[in-house]
Amino acid sequence: MAKLEQPPRPFLKAFATWHHSTGIDELITFTPDPARDAANLAFPPLPGLLDGWISPHGVSVAAMQAGTIWDFVYDDDLAPQQEDQGWRCTLCLDTPPRFYPSLATLWRAHLFEPLARWARTTLTGSPQLEFEGDLHSVTSAKILPSSPCPLFRECDQVCLLVDRLPFPAGAVGTIVMDYDGGAHFQLEMHTGDLICVRTTEIRKI
Repeated sequence: MAKLEQPPRPFLKAFATWHHSTGIDELITFTPDPARDAANLAFPPLPGLLDGWISPHGVSVAAMQAGTIWDFVYDDDLAPQQEDQGWRCTLCLDTPPRFYPSLATLWRAHLFEPLARWARTTLTGSPQLEFEGDLHSVTSAKILPSSPCPLFRECDQVCLLVDRLPFPAGAVGTIVMDYDGGAHFQLEMHTGDLICVRTTEIRKI
């Protein structure tokens, strides 16, 4: 019996070639999905907490909590169209439109390189992923840098403040730095499939 000819996978080939040449394995790894001409993404700095997908139509990265999508922390869509001047994305509002000489060049400029810039900016070092909300309400997530908060260089100040907060048995508490240089204390309670998160702003004592 003759073997069925495999369909072409130009996007997957272009992404794999770019990924190999970029040397970004410490931040982004991928598993090919030949059936969809796409790839599933993983992120070693936050293993098991981020899932990603990239295809000819775009790239998305989701924050995962116990196998559930909690929020999307990165998303970029692409609607390629070929015209006399070359390839462009019809979702972009550039005036005049920006054209690329090939579809592969459009993929690289619109999807691959922005993803790499996001990963280098967001995932370098030891980032933390913060989850907010619960499964019965609005959920959100954001990636926080690992830099120590300048408000808390005195260990006893941290312990004093945390000691004043109600701390139910079985709760998990962490101090997380905010983007604006402040911080908050996050308290998590896990009850079955329900995850309740309460945050309290921390101010300098």
